[in-house]
Order: sequence, then structure tokens, then C-alpha cells
Amino acid sequence: MENLIISCRTRLAASLAVLVLAAGTSMRCEAQTSLGSLLGRILSPGSQQQQPVTPQDRDKASDDAVNKGLGKFNRGDYNNALSLFQQALSYNPSNSYAYNDIGACYINLGQEDAAVPYLREAITLNPTDKTTIANVELVSDHKLDQGNDLINHGNYYQAAIVLRQAIGANPLNSMAYNDLGCAYMDMKQWNQAIPCLAQAIHVGTTSKLPYRNLGISYDQTSAADAIPYYTHALQIDPTDSEVWGWRGYDHAVTGQTSAALYDYKKSLQLKPSADVYHWRGNLELSLGQDAAGYADLRESRSLNPNLGPEIAADIKSIIAERTQKNKIASSREKFVAQERRIESIVAEGPRYYQAVYTAAKENGDSEQEADQLSEQARENYNRDVALQNAWEAGDYDTLNKIEAGEMSNDEIEAYNPSGQSNSGSDESPSENDNSYQPSDNEGSMSSGGDDAPAEAPVDTGGGDD
Repeated sequence: MENLIISCRTRLAASLAVLVLAAGTSMRCEAQTSLGSLLGRILSPGSQQQQPVTPQDRDKASDDAVNKGLGKFNRGDYNNALSLFQQALSYNPSNSYAYNDIGACYINLGQEDAAVPYLREAITLNPTDKTTIANVELVSDHKLDQGNDLINHGNYYQAAIVLRQAIGANPLNSMAYNDLGCAYMDMKQWNQAIPCLAQAIHVGTTSKLPYRNLGISYDQTSAADAIPYYTHALQIDPTDSEVWGWRGYDHAVTGQTSAALYDYKKSLQLKPSADVYHWRGNLELSLGQDAAGYADLRESRSLNPNLGPEIAADIKSIIAERTQKNKIASSREKFVAQERRIESIVAEGPRYYQAVYTAAKENGDSEQEADQLSEQARENYNRDVALQNAWEAGDYDTLNKIEAGEMSNDEIEAYNPSGQSNSGSDESPSENDNSYQPSDNEGSMSSGGDDAPAEAPVDTGGGDD
């Protein structure tokens, strides 16, 4: 820590090896009046030699006390230096150098919290002083590092306390605001995180992290609100494959399929990702692009076998949704008229195609028309079930043949990789409404660089603005 401390300014002629020197080192009280005699005039009002005490006299006394304190400070005698700097303030409460030097003493004594109010007052009195600014940044960045360490160890509540201290020392520390937002993100306190991240942008930053983290935070409630922040993050760093993937996911959720496919492509070009292949595969299946969709889902499962059950559930949901939409492919108008009755019959237990037949008859269709609609529904249903079974069994050759139309309806119905009949079940297609979401390993990213386990990477700054 000692090598990092930026000391108080010196007005002595001798230079210091490790200490930052202040501008304006000329001694204001050289002169005709020694420190001892001047202090005697101030402290001994009853003396016969007492001269009238003027503001100029007090300024000189204050500066002399600072200069004497610097001698103690440079020899490492911080306690006695502190007393002299405090004495300097008693003579001139507006001496910004004395405030800074008291703060420097407290830093060297390991009492950073005590240093902060003095450094803040020094900044108020002299906002452009580079030495005071450097000391303020030193204390704030040290607190920022402590906060990052607490985040990385999962102590988010204590991290928030320390990061607020970093902001108290330097209200312009954008990464402290970002990392405080990350601590709240990791605690799932999104309403607390968003103002902190917004403030990180407001005070000025060239980092992508606050924009990235705001996108993640808004994603918890509104994909549409998250997209602009992901876009800004990508303008700063177009090589962030994760942000491309997340923005693609949000484009898909908001119905912007072309934009989603573009973002997924960019993400995968930068870095293969099981999640992004999974999301793109789901989107492609929902668009009827079966060959591309199943290829992406196979790639996703090869990169992360643990996604297998989730992928299978998604396929089942997509197939069920597709089956519902294509119940009566030859007559969409007829399907709309019969929809409610079909649903009520399916809920009672018979197979789906039996429900189609019953609804058609009740709608006044002839026996032949009802049989044709029922048979078409049965074939569609069996095809989707066979696709699902082939996927779950890893039988990609059969899956590709079904997709390419190289298997007859009888072969599809007879396909039985698990020993169960596709069409003999009394169960109707699943109404499972699974939707894909970013996986839990997308943690918030703090500036320290380590991903914390949140919904999506939260980034803290750690001084790396």
C-alpha cells in the first residue's frame, strides 16, 4: 500500500522518491517573521510584543505549520505531521493544502475512511488541484478493489456498502457505480441496479460494461427496453459475442426474426456457443426451417450435453404448437370455426385426429370429408411424433429422412425407436409452452473481470474504464 500512497504536496526544496509533488511549491511565508515568533503573536494575546493579528498573519502561520508538517511527513512521522496540519487549519480553515495533507496522513496511517471528508473538503476548496484529485481517486479505487473482491466471493451485501464508500470518496467514479449495480444484480434487486448503472453512464464512461449490464437488467422485465443498451455496448465493442447473442434472443422475443437471425450469426462467427445454437435452432424450427433448426440443436447438444433435456422439451413444445396450427391444413377457415369444439373434445381423451373427425361431422361435413380431414391430421401428428422420437433417440439418419420426405406415412407411423407406438397413445399433443431463456450461467460481470453467477454477465469496472 505504501508504494501506492500519493502523499501531501511538498513546499520543501528536497524532492521525494515515491511521493507526488504538488504544483505551486513556493513557500508563502519565507520571510521576515519566523514560525515561532508568529505563533507567539497569535497564541499569546497578552504579550507586550503582540502585534495586531491580520488575515495575512494567519495565512503565513498556516503555511508555516504545513511546511513544518511536511518535514515530519517526509520522514514517515505521520502522527506528528497530522498534528501540525491540523494546527494549520486552526489558523486558516480555508487552507485546501492542509485538508489534503491531513487526508494523506490518514491514508498512510491506514485510516482511509477518516481521510475522505478532508479530501472532499480539499476538492471543494480547490477543485483543480491534481494532487488532491489523485488522492481522492486513490482512496475510491482502493474501495472499488475491495468491493470487487467481495463480489467475487459472493458477499454482495457487504460489497454494496464498500462500493457506496468508493462513490462517497469520488462521486465521479463511474466504475464504482457500475460495480454497485452489479452487486444489486447479483442480489436480484433489479430496480436498485438500474439507477446505479444509469449513473455510471451519466458521470461519463467509455466502457461497454454499464450498457451491457443495463441490457441484462432490463431483460428481466422487457426485452424491448434491453435492446438499445445492447446496441450501444456493441457500438463500443463489436467483438462481444455474448451481447450479440443476447440481443438476438431479444429480437426473437419481440418478433424481429430477421434481426435475430443476423445477431445469432454474428455471435456464432465470433465464438461458438451452445446457448446461441439452442436459441437459433428453436427460432428456425418455429419458422418451419426444420433442417437448419435440428442441425443447430444437434450442435448445441454436442457443445453442452447437459442441455439435452431442455432441448427435447423445446422441440416437443414447438411440435405441439405447430400441430395445433396445422390441425386442418387443407381448410384454415374450417379449422377456425371448429377450433373451440376440437379443443373440448381433445381434453376429454380421444386421439387428436378422432377429435378432428368428430368436429367435422358436427360441422356438417360428409363422411368422406371428415375421414379425409381426420387422416391428414393423423399423418401430421404421427410425423411430428416420429421427428421428436428420432431426435430423443439420437437417430439422425431417420430424422433427416423424415425431414426430406423420404419415408412413407406407413413407415413413419411404424417407426418405433423406443418400443412405443406413435399413434396408439390416447394422449393428445403436449400443450407445453416452454420458451427459451438465457441460461443461468450468464452471470453479471463486475469490473474485476470475473463473471458472477447471475441471469447474464454483470460487469464491474475495477478501474478498467
